[in-house]
Formats: sequence, C-alpha cells, structure tokens
Amino acid sequence: MCKRWKVMDERAQLVLAERHIAEAERRIAEQERRVLSLSDLGGDTAEAQRLLEAFRATLKELKVHRQLIVERLARSS
Repeated sequence: MCKRWKVMDERAQLVLAERHIAEAERRIAEQERRVLSLSDLGGDTAEAQRLLEAFRATLKELKVHRQLIVERLARSS
C-alpha cells in the first residue's frame, strides 16, 4: 500500500476511534444518571456501578487506541 493510502486509512481509523470515544462517553453519562436514580430510589446500585466501571475501563482503552493511531499518523507525515 502506498504511503498516501496508508495515511488516509489511518485518518479513517482516527475518525472511527473518535466516534467510539464519543459513544462511550455518552453511555457513561447515561449510566451515571441511572446509578443516581437507583440510589435516589433506595435501590441496590452494585450491578449498575460495576457496569459503569466497565464502561470507564473501556473508555480508557479506547483513548489508548486513539493515541496509537495519532502517533502512527505523526510518523507517517
């Protein structure tokens, strides 16, 4: 693959990574609201909290992946 196509592919991957991060952030915000709502109602929030932590861990990995793409793009320029 020529360098130009590789850079275009990396940029497409970066756009997709950004989209995944935005979606993860949206899911985290929704889950935070659910946890608060459950808590306000006196419900058990343990499972909701575990899911929230899983979402946060996933977001962290998505950001690492995005950074790898950014670094590859910087090397390709």
